[in-house]
Amino acid sequence: MTKLIPSKVWLPKNTRHPNFLEFFCTNFPQIPRETWRERFANEKITNLAKKPIRAMDQYEGEQHLIYYREVANEAPIPFQETILFEDENLILVDKPHFLPIHPAGPYVKETLVYRLRESQNNPHIAPLHRIDRLTAGLVLLSKKPTVRKDYQLLFENRLVDKTYLAISKGDQPSQKNWHLQNRIEPGDPWFLSAIKQGTPNSESFIELIEKQDGFLKFKLKPISGKKHQLRVHLASLGFPILNDPLYPSFFEKLPDNYDQALQLLAQSISFIDPFSKQKMTFKSQLKLLF
Repeated sequence: MTKLIPSKVWLPKNTRHPNFLEFFCTNFPQIPRETWRERFANEKITNLAKKPIRAMDQYEGEQHLIYYREVANEAPIPFQETILFEDENLILVDKPHFLPIHPAGPYVKETLVYRLRESQNNPHIAPLHRIDRLTAGLVLLSKKPTVRKDYQLLFENRLVDKTYLAISKGDQPSQKNWHLQNRIEPGDPWFLSAIKQGTPNSESFIELIEKQDGFLKFKLKPISGKKHQLRVHLASLGFPILNDPLYPSFFEKLPDNYDQALQLLAQSISFIDPFSKQKMTFKSQLKLLF
């Protein structure tokens, strides 16, 4: 049985908290205080040397802590990932809508990483990039730590060509191509992203490629990889992605509606493999509405 995936958090030096419990309660307000108390009591919060941390110990910053998360009665996500490619270094997966990549919030075992580590009997599988939980499509993962950095550098140096497809609803726009460069920062509430004033840190190329019965299909090429970047960028043009619960307007968190998946798909990915030096090109087998 695969072990639960640990999470790591950095404790800043100049943050004022009387003890470790208050730090976690303040920085993760979505998790009940009693849950944090139980994790401390069950020695599920440790330092990097695996020494358990006590809840009421005096706060000490400038260190990483490790914590293990469990979710009681975790609901299954009724969609399955598909492995499209595998070699000695990589696994390429078509991730379904609604499945998160990493443990977060109410998801621990119902995540792509946990499922793959379990099914492949490999605790070293790790994603090389991310897509949103609500987004479907291609996710590339490494199979062993010794090669992970080589592939991560491809993403960091923007040597990976990624294409997304998205569907919106609206009238025919006056143009078909956009090149967006702006600054994306955390919004309000904390889980949103927002365009702010300042030096651009995000860039996307967007092309309208099809119109059908009042729906518009876009091809999107993100150059940067900010949180929710494509969702924010399309919404800023007046074409929010169909079934997006967050953009352009968020009111309240609602349960997932499996019949109304976010119409955003990570459709293709291409790169030069750092070991074989061969060009690798893959396309998702998943589909949007049209």
